[in-house]
Amino acid sequence: MLAGNPATAPDSPTREDFDFIGWFRSADENATLWNFSTDRVNSDLTLYAHWTEIEETPAPSDTLTFEKSTAGEGYIVTGDSGQAANIVIPDEYNGANWLSGERFSSSPTQTEVENWINGLM
Repeated sequence: MLAGNPATAPDSPTREDFDFIGWFRSADENATLWNFSTDRVNSDLTLYAHWTEIEETPAPSDTLTFEKSTAGEGYIVTGDSGQAANIVIPDEYNGANWLSGERFSSSPTQTEVENWINGLM
């Protein structure tokens, strides 16, 4: 390669559990990203691959617990993580499960609510 010319970008490397973020002028955390379009090579050059660790996405909760809310209308739905949400079926749905056309009884059972919410997922 002639001095003053741009370098050709090599293929991006791979590393298990990491994403390649680019070629940098040093291994330091604050290193400058090499721009293959505009940076020029004027002498021997070593570039360093920088990576970011892929964060694992936790698996969705497999178990939901349903309890009739004592503080008002609706149901308290709690997942494996312990986080809870109050689920209220709006009056305008008139208890209808709009996915299947089935209707709840005037006071839905826990099973009816579970089936309705599972049908939404």
